[in-house]
Amino acid sequence: LNKVGTHSSYSASHKTTDSAAGGTALATGNKTSNYTVGMNPDYTVNYKSVLELAAEKGKSTGIIATKSVTDATPAAFTAHVEDRKMQNEIAKQQLQKIIDGTLDLVLGGGSEYYEHFSNRLSSR
Repeated sequence: LNKVGTHSSYSASHKTTDSAAGGTALATGNKTSNYTVGMNPDYTVNYKSVLELAAEKGKSTGIIATKSVTDATPAAFTAHVEDRKMQNEIAKQQLQKIIDGTLDLVLGGGSEYYEHFSNRLSSR
């Protein structure tokens, strides 16, 4: 028995998508505008990612990236921000998921965003 699937990840705002919109489509099954991570194009709805859905079912979750884990594609599985450049906020959301137990493993670059003064545990 052969099964075939297709996926299109062009953005809601441009003919050429960026990795924020493409990652969001991959992670959530929903289209968004370029630069937007994990949200609808109007920034009024956070799309649930497959990682968040798995965490809700008690599954272990994680992200692995060869560059920063706060970059657009890995962030699409773990965060909801209006602009992909909001990497300090993405790190903050990922840290919150680690603290609340919905993100179990994070491997990759981007430590400077976790070390940013706004994300230090002592400042919470």
